[in-house]
Amino acid sequence: SKHCKDALILKYLNTKSIRIILLAGICGGLTFWFKQNVGAYTIAASIVSIITIQYLGKKKINTYFPILYKYLFGVILISLPILLWIVINGALNDWLKQSIYYALFWAEYSKLHIFEQFFPRSIGNISIWALIPIVTIIALSREFFAKKPNFIVLIVSIFGFFSIIFG
Repeated sequence: SKHCKDALILKYLNTKSIRIILLAGICGGLTFWFKQNVGAYTIAASIVSIITIQYLGKKKINTYFPILYKYLFGVILISLPILLWIVINGALNDWLKQSIYYALFWAEYSKLHIFEQFFPRSIGNISIWALIPIVTIIALSREFFAKKPNFIVLIVSIFGFFSIIFG
């Protein structure tokens, strides 16, 4: 579901289709409900991607909101029936405890280990797990400040950056 969403945002760049951005939002919502932490950061990365592309494309700020609304409408459209089912079955409090409160507690605890998230210990002198965050940050910075950014590399870098921090 996460990869479906990435591809749909890239496809939206070429088509400007309302259905595509709505479908991207639906995929984002599904990603959230399949695995909340991954869904939360992919939704956030999608929003940042949409805003960044509009900004770098020198679009007027009033063009950002219709795209964001359509994307978020897709997220809400798929989330409402699932949330309604949780409420009807009396599981809202349990879902909040397990999926939100415990996740926030874990996030607070893991802030102390943020450096280890970026650069995990390697077996040898150079680890791919240490290189991936470095390459992601370099690619993101390079495309963000480029005169003519490659939006595909930019979006993949944004998703990679969110994955490194929150994944």
